[in-house]
Amino acid sequence: MDASSRTSAPRWRRDSVGSAASLIIADNGDIRPRIYGVLLNGSGAGGNTTVFPDTEGGRWDGTASAERAVGPFRFLPSAWEGTGKDAGGDRVADPHNADDAALGAAVYLCGNGRDLAKRTQLKAPIFQYNRSHEYVANVLNWIDQYTAASQGPDLTDVSRKVRTVLEATLAQQGVPYSWSGGNAHGASTGICCSPSGKSGAHIKGFDCSGLVVYTYAKVGILPPRTAAHRPAPGGASPLVPVPEGSSQAISSSTPTLPAATRRSIT
Repeated sequence: MDASSRTSAPRWRRDSVGSAASLIIADNGDIRPRIYGVLLNGSGAGGNTTVFPDTEGGRWDGTASAERAVGPFRFLPSAWEGTGKDAGGDRVADPHNADDAALGAAVYLCGNGRDLAKRTQLKAPIFQYNRSHEYVANVLNWIDQYTAASQGPDLTDVSRKVRTVLEATLAQQGVPYSWSGGNAHGASTGICCSPSGKSGAHIKGFDCSGLVVYTYAKVGILPPRTAAHRPAPGGASPLVPVPEGSSQAISSSTPTLPAATRRSIT
């Protein structure tokens, strides 16, 4: 059993602690360019006036003059020495490797037998990681957002029609985007090309309007499919029942989602 199977910190909790943009992450988890914090030499950079002497000759932080935080989880090399874990099996615990860093952070946060699935035990290690109450609140907020995103919508108190539309929409997760694709009967091959150059003519799936047409058709409503069929500003959307066995035509006009289709279907 490795350390990752012993910790009670789910992956999204580890992800919510550190992030970085404009980086390349290789298949083995190596991050380039490497992430470095300010040099902690007492100069005041980054608001820090405490000197942290070098402990590893610059192996991880690239300098032997002082310490600086490294990797996506901002470990000091001295802390990484006792916490770092090899998650990829290459026998190197590298703070600049996304997998190693995430596992090391999980071990660090789950120290002393903490169960991070329990809210009461979650705040202390986050504060230990970064002694800022504002930071703790921010991380907890991201945790809540990750949690909400990983769960489906609460359909307990919605009408049958609303439930049908939402369930039909969620069931299409993973279906490819196809410019002009989709109709009242389901995914279809598109007929024209998107501005980004992807040809819907070679992909079976939905575009935004196609998905709306399909899901609303599940409750007998047929909204306009293209911009050409939009109602005039302030006018009512010409929503009509779907005739039995009918096929929804696709206009050559650029397909867009009419604002008027955002209506109650209670």
